[in-house]
Amino acid sequence: MFPRPDFFAGARLNFAENLLFPANSDVDEEAAAVLTVTENDGRVVSTSWRELRDDVRRCSSGLVAAGVREKDVVAGFISNHVEAVVAMLAAASLGAIWTSISPDNGVSAVLDRLVQIEPKILFADNGMIYNGKEWPSTTKTLQIVGELKNHGLELVVVVENVKGQDLSLEELEATGVQADEYRRFLER
Repeated sequence: MFPRPDFFAGARLNFAENLLFPANSDVDEEAAAVLTVTENDGRVVSTSWRELRDDVRRCSSGLVAAGVREKDVVAGFISNHVEAVVAMLAAASLGAIWTSISPDNGVSAVLDRLVQIEPKILFADNGMIYNGKEWPSTTKTLQIVGELKNHGLELVVVVENVKGQDLSLEELEATGVQADEYRRFLER
Protein backbone atom coordinates (compact mmCIF):
# COMPACT_ATOMS: atom_id res chain seq x y z
CA MET A 1 0.00 0.00 0.00
CA PHE A 2 1.18 3.45 -0.77
CA PRO A 3 1.00 5.72 0.97
CA ARG A 4 1.30 3.51 4.00
CA PRO A 5 -1.64 4.07 6.37
CA ASP A 6 -0.86 5.13 9.92
CA PHE A 7 -2.39 2.29 11.91
CA PHE A 8 -3.31 2.98 15.53
CA ALA A 9 -1.94 6.54 15.45
CA GLY A 10 -1.31 7.82 18.97
CA ALA A 11 -1.97 4.43 20.58
CA ARG A 12 0.30 3.48 23.48
CA LEU A 13 0.92 0.02 24.87
CA ASN A 14 2.75 -0.84 28.07
CA PHE A 15 4.59 -4.10 27.56
CA ALA A 16 5.14 -4.70 31.30
CA GLU A 17 1.51 -4.05 32.19
CA ASN A 18 0.34 -6.56 29.60
CA LEU A 19 2.73 -9.24 30.85
CA LEU A 20 1.97 -8.68 34.52
CA PHE A 21 -1.78 -8.19 34.16
CA PRO A 22 -2.95 -10.14 31.10
CA ALA A 23 -6.41 -9.20 29.84
CA ASN A 24 -9.27 -11.60 30.51
CA SER A 25 -7.13 -13.70 32.80
CA ASP A 26 -7.91 -15.08 36.21
CA VAL A 27 -4.33 -15.56 37.38
CA ASP A 28 -3.94 -17.20 40.77
CA GLU A 29 -1.84 -14.69 42.74
CA GLU A 30 -0.01 -17.51 44.53
CA ALA A 31 0.73 -19.54 41.38
CA ALA A 32 4.28 -19.59 40.05
CA ALA A 33 5.01 -16.78 37.60
CA VAL A 34 8.79 -17.36 37.33
CA LEU A 35 10.94 -20.38 38.12
CA THR A 36 14.66 -19.78 38.53
CA VAL A 37 16.78 -22.93 38.30
CA THR A 38 20.50 -22.67 39.01
CA GLU A 39 23.12 -24.79 37.33
CA ASN A 40 25.23 -25.11 40.46
CA ASP A 41 22.94 -27.07 42.73
CA GLY A 42 19.75 -27.54 40.75
CA ARG A 43 17.96 -25.31 43.25
CA VAL A 44 14.56 -24.10 42.05
CA VAL A 45 13.28 -20.74 43.27
CA SER A 46 9.60 -20.12 42.59
CA THR A 47 8.29 -16.56 42.42
CA SER A 48 4.52 -16.13 42.60
CA TRP A 49 2.53 -13.63 40.56
CA ARG A 50 1.97 -11.61 43.73
CA GLU A 51 5.71 -11.53 44.53
CA LEU A 52 6.65 -10.71 40.94
CA ARG A 53 4.16 -7.86 40.69
CA ASP A 54 5.23 -6.47 44.07
CA ASP A 55 8.95 -6.67 43.21
CA VAL A 56 8.37 -4.99 39.83
CA ARG A 57 6.38 -2.22 41.52
CA ARG A 58 9.13 -1.68 44.10
CA CYS A 59 11.93 -1.83 41.51
CA SER A 60 10.03 0.63 39.32
CA SER A 61 9.76 2.98 42.31
CA GLY A 62 13.50 2.59 42.88
CA LEU A 63 14.18 3.47 39.25
CA VAL A 64 11.95 6.56 39.50
CA ALA A 65 13.73 7.60 42.72
CA ALA A 66 17.04 7.20 40.84
CA GLY A 67 15.78 9.58 38.15
CA VAL A 68 14.91 7.13 35.37
CA ARG A 69 12.45 8.48 32.84
CA GLU A 70 10.93 7.34 29.57
CA LYS A 71 13.57 6.48 26.94
CA ASP A 72 16.43 6.29 29.48
CA VAL A 73 18.51 3.11 29.19
CA VAL A 74 18.65 0.55 31.99
CA ALA A 75 21.10 -2.30 31.46
CA GLY A 76 21.87 -5.63 33.03
CA PHE A 77 25.24 -7.36 33.33
CA ILE A 78 23.24 -10.14 34.81
CA SER A 79 22.38 -13.85 34.59
CA ASN A 80 19.01 -15.35 33.79
CA HIS A 81 17.17 -15.22 37.10
CA VAL A 82 14.07 -13.58 38.52
CA GLU A 83 15.90 -10.35 39.43
CA ALA A 84 16.69 -9.86 35.73
CA VAL A 85 13.01 -10.30 34.86
CA VAL A 86 12.02 -7.84 37.60
CA ALA A 87 14.52 -5.21 36.43
CA MET A 88 13.43 -5.60 32.79
CA LEU A 89 9.73 -5.30 33.61
CA ALA A 90 10.34 -2.34 35.94
CA ALA A 91 12.28 -0.50 33.23
CA ALA A 92 9.63 -1.32 30.62
CA SER A 93 6.84 -0.17 32.93
CA LEU A 94 8.41 3.31 32.89
CA GLY A 95 8.99 3.37 29.14
CA ALA A 96 12.73 3.00 29.66
CA ILE A 97 14.84 0.90 27.31
CA TRP A 98 16.16 -2.39 28.73
CA THR A 99 19.16 -4.28 27.48
CA SER A 100 21.24 -7.00 29.06
CA ILE A 101 24.34 -9.01 28.45
CA SER A 102 25.44 -12.17 30.18
CA PRO A 103 28.22 -11.93 32.78
CA ASP A 104 30.08 -14.77 31.08
CA ASN A 105 31.09 -12.28 28.35
CA GLY A 106 34.43 -10.53 28.51
CA VAL A 107 34.86 -6.86 29.37
CA SER A 108 35.43 -5.74 25.77
CA ALA A 109 32.28 -7.52 24.53
CA VAL A 110 30.21 -5.94 27.30
CA LEU A 111 31.62 -2.49 26.61
CA ASP A 112 31.16 -2.86 22.84
CA ARG A 113 27.46 -3.31 23.51
CA LEU A 114 26.83 -0.95 26.41
CA VAL A 115 29.02 2.06 25.58
CA GLN A 116 27.01 2.79 22.45
CA ILE A 117 23.67 2.91 24.29
CA GLU A 118 24.88 4.75 27.40
CA PRO A 119 22.91 3.17 30.26
CA LYS A 120 21.95 5.34 33.21
CA ILE A 121 21.54 2.35 35.57
CA LEU A 122 23.35 -1.00 35.53
CA PHE A 123 22.12 -4.11 37.35
CA ALA A 124 25.14 -6.36 37.95
CA ASP A 125 25.51 -9.80 39.50
CA ASN A 126 28.10 -10.16 42.25
CA GLY A 127 29.23 -13.38 40.59
CA MET A 128 28.07 -16.04 38.19
CA ILE A 129 27.72 -19.76 37.88
CA TYR A 130 29.25 -21.23 34.76
CA ASN A 131 29.93 -24.87 33.97
CA GLY A 132 29.00 -25.84 37.52
CA LYS A 133 31.46 -23.45 39.16
CA GLU A 134 31.06 -20.10 40.88
CA TRP A 135 33.01 -17.21 39.41
CA PRO A 136 33.45 -13.75 40.93
CA SER A 137 32.63 -10.77 38.73
CA THR A 138 34.26 -8.02 40.78
CA THR A 139 37.21 -7.28 38.48
CA LYS A 140 35.13 -7.30 35.29
CA THR A 141 32.34 -5.23 36.80
CA LEU A 142 34.74 -2.59 38.14
CA GLN A 143 36.33 -2.26 34.68
CA ILE A 144 32.93 -2.02 32.99
CA VAL A 145 31.60 0.53 35.49
CA GLY A 146 34.81 2.58 35.22
CA GLU A 147 34.29 2.96 31.48
CA LEU A 148 30.50 3.36 31.52
CA LYS A 149 30.84 6.19 34.06
CA ASN A 150 32.27 8.21 31.16
CA HIS A 151 29.14 7.44 29.14
CA GLY A 152 26.41 8.50 31.56
CA LEU A 153 26.26 5.64 34.07
CA GLU A 154 25.00 6.97 37.40
CA LEU A 155 24.08 3.92 39.49
CA VAL A 156 25.04 0.25 39.80
CA VAL A 157 22.59 -2.10 41.53
CA VAL A 158 24.34 -5.25 42.77
CA VAL A 159 22.37 -8.51 42.72
CA GLU A 160 23.57 -11.28 45.02
CA ASN A 161 23.63 -14.12 42.51
CA VAL A 162 26.37 -16.11 44.26
CA LYS A 163 26.61 -16.40 48.04
CA GLY A 164 29.92 -15.32 49.51
CA GLN A 165 31.13 -13.33 46.48
CA ASP A 166 31.85 -9.73 47.31
CA LEU A 167 31.22 -6.92 44.88
CA SER A 168 31.95 -4.04 47.22
CA LEU A 169 29.68 -1.00 47.05
CA GLU A 170 32.60 1.10 48.26
CA GLU A 171 34.82 -0.07 45.38
CA LEU A 172 32.05 0.69 42.89
CA GLU A 173 31.47 4.14 44.36
CA ALA A 174 35.20 4.81 44.15
CA THR A 175 34.77 4.70 40.35
CA GLY A 176 32.52 7.77 40.61
CA VAL A 177 29.06 6.21 40.43
CA GLN A 178 26.48 5.46 43.09
CA ALA A 179 26.01 1.85 44.15
CA ASP A 180 23.29 -0.02 45.98
CA GLU A 181 22.30 -3.59 46.83
CA TYR A 182 19.33 -5.00 44.95
CA ARG A 183 17.15 -5.70 48.03
CA ARG A 184 17.85 -2.27 49.46
CA PHE A 185 17.18 -0.70 46.05
CA LEU A 186 13.68 -2.21 46.14
CA GLU A 187 13.03 -0.28 49.35
CA ARG A 188 13.77 3.19 47.90
